[in-house]
Amino acid sequence: MSTVDTKPAIKQSDPDASVQPEEGRMTFGEARKRYTRVLPHVRRALYGVTDPKERKTKRNAAFIASDSLRQEVDSIIEDAKIDDLTKLNNLVTFKKLYEHEVGEARKSGEDLVLLFVDLNRFKDINTALGHEGANRLLAEFGEMLGSKIRPTDTAARIEESDEETNGHAARYGGDEFVILLRGANEEAIQKLFNRLDLALSLLPSQQILQKKGISLTMSMGASPVDLSNPSQSFENADAAMFDAKEKSKLAGNANSFSIPS
Repeated sequence: MSTVDTKPAIKQSDPDASVQPEEGRMTFGEARKRYTRVLPHVRRALYGVTDPKERKTKRNAAFIASDSLRQEVDSIIEDAKIDDLTKLNNLVTFKKLYEHEVGEARKSGEDLVLLFVDLNRFKDINTALGHEGANRLLAEFGEMLGSKIRPTDTAARIEESDEETNGHAARYGGDEFVILLRGANEEAIQKLFNRLDLALSLLPSQQILQKKGISLTMSMGASPVDLSNPSQSFENADAAMFDAKEKSKLAGNANSFSIPS
């Protein structure tokens, strides 16, 4: 008579399988990095302390204090990269991203395109909405722009969707914004312009302005990035944007964009 072994089989662990950390818990790699960063502060706190119990107490306190301070500093550093009003990259951050992308493009041969975007008749808008209302509009535009421009991963570029374009967006200053696109051709720029055109018409502040007889429109200028002289591209894109503003005036304050031939 045969017997059946009812003992549960012992599951062999897969040495190649990666263990996923519980949600909300840091990985071993993250913990190791944090430990390495605060260790010098802990060593300084323990300098000259010889009593084992006192060393243990001071070591634990120093780790907690140093790690807490480090997290606070990291948060401040992250906040410093962002424009407070629009929550987009600020200009300092954008220029660092720009330099990095130019370096990557030189290695990969991928094309870069720089875009300048300006809101038309912003003085009139500021008068119509007041300072707080105009700031609200800029915040809405920044949120909208951030939803349409997805930061690129230089190691593995993500395919573009119908609603997002790969690149970086930032507030250049005032009512002017700047965008860097990777691998974009004229057709891709036109699609982005069309998406922004539609999204602009749906902003809450647009509805308020229209009741006051004003339409919120934008002008966009594009310039391919010259990898041998990348700083010149800022001037070229800015010039293209002013060309688009002239077209907008001639068309009765319509949305417009310009690409140098």
